[in-house]
Amino acid sequence: MSNVSDSAVVRIFVAQYIAADAASKLNMIGGGLLLIGLQPPNFGAGEGNTVPFGIGFSVSVGRELYGEECSIEVVLEDLQGHPVQVPTPDGKGRQALRVAQNHTFEEPTFPPGTGVPRGVLLSRVQWVLMFPGGLALPTGAAYQWRVKIDHESRDEWTERFYVPAARGPVVIG
Repeated sequence: MSNVSDSAVVRIFVAQYIAADAASKLNMIGGGLLLIGLQPPNFGAGEGNTVPFGIGFSVSVGRELYGEECSIEVVLEDLQGHPVQVPTPDGKGRQALRVAQNHTFEEPTFPPGTGVPRGVLLSRVQWVLMFPGGLALPTGAAYQWRVKIDHESRDEWTERFYVPAARGPVVIG
């Protein structure tokens, strides 16, 4: 394991709506979704798409890792750990749903006068993925989002959800 993947704290949030504001705070509506329903037929996003939803990710490390660079990847998987294939943007093929970025953890800074001592807070990166048209996922199945850091992952770096076969917006958390 890399230094970052060995000590990182990872959190994953599934919500009806999620956004990161200018202060890097995550703002959610309907956070903690476990069930993601299907859009009604002829809704315009394609037959079999889920209702709109989003996911947010937070990766934090301690001050001993300020300045460390790592690769962070998020993958949609089935419960056997296989990447889930979704339609490509042009609709002519299928590809695994994964997003990755490189990140260097920096020491958090705060405005003068806040009284926050140096090195006391974790360095954190947060990002959000919204699916305003939903995703074309097979129904009656469970899925999980998995975070990988430097190609390593842990079971606690996953968040599961279920897409029931019933149509309509499901907002049970």
